[in-house]
Amino acid sequence: MQSATVCEIRGGPRLRRDLHRMGIHVGDVLRVVGSGALGGPLLVEVHGGRVALGRGVARRVEVCPLGACVASSGPASGRWFRRHRGG
Repeated sequence: MQSATVCEIRGGPRLRRDLHRMGIHVGDVLRVVGSGALGGPLLVEVHGGRVALGRGVARRVEVCPLGACVASSGPASGRWFRRHRGG
């Protein structure tokens, strides 16, 4: 599966803290390696480890193609969840 860069995390301090503890930060490269059936969690690889993200959390992680994140233009390809739904 394709990798993407985290461009923005749309959530409050608690969500940001939880993702930070999982090793997910703006600028990190993520790759979806699995998807739970019937809307289950996404399994993503970050920094060589794997983390399960619920769909609600995944919807708040904005990504863009590798090297395409530019602070002035924002995410280039939409939400992570939308790009990887059903995959």
